[in-house]
Amino acid sequence: MHPEPNEQTQGKTGEQVNYDGQYAAVGCCRTMKKLGQGDKFPACPQHGSTTWGWIPPGSSIALADAN
Repeated sequence: MHPEPNEQTQGKTGEQVNYDGQYAAVGCCRTMKKLGQGDKFPACPQHGSTTWGWIPPGSSIALADAN
């Protein structure tokens, strides 16, 4: 059984993603990316190295715009 991520789940560019899901660049512009477990957190396309935060399913952010 895998633990569920929570809203405190974060990682920096280059670190490994622990949970599949939507992430937002919380260290800069809130760009969103869909990442899979085992992926590496990317650099923000506009700002470079940043911190990414997990977006809980069903949050009010418009996830349709995520890549």
